Amino acid sequence: WETRELQPLLPQMLSVVVRAVGEDEKRAQAGLDQMIDLTAEHARFFRPNVGEVVQAVVQMAMTETLEASTRQLALDLLVELSEKAPGMMKKVPNFVDQAVAVSLSLMVNDLDPNMDVEKWAAQDPKGDGGDESE
Repeated sequence: WETRELQPLLPQMLSVVVRAVGEDEKRAQAGLDQMIDLTAEHARFFRPNVGEVVQAVVQMAMTETLEASTRQLALDLLVELSEKAPGMMKKVPNFVDQAVAVSLSLMVNDLDPNMDVEKWAAQDPKGDGGDESE
């Protein structure tokens, strides 16, 4: 496939995105977006360095000081890799644990700290006033 000769450049591509996170987050977002697009068409491009990619992207997604959109793009890349190359991702040690941790972290960050949890828990999930056991 035509991207094989470009695979040696992947560590440099990843390095640019990681560096951009600390310098220009919009550039980092653009880089993540491009990596997602590349994954959609050529997920196997990442095979030689998939462990390093996952490690860097998980770290970005778990960094609470980054914009929510940057963290979401990092998760999107993990999801895209999982969807397009599940066999490749199965070989990444602890990938599922890391992906779940990232997902939960992003969900928890979106919670309203002023939310009345008791009121939320008492709400009818179907909105029809019926019994949940039906």
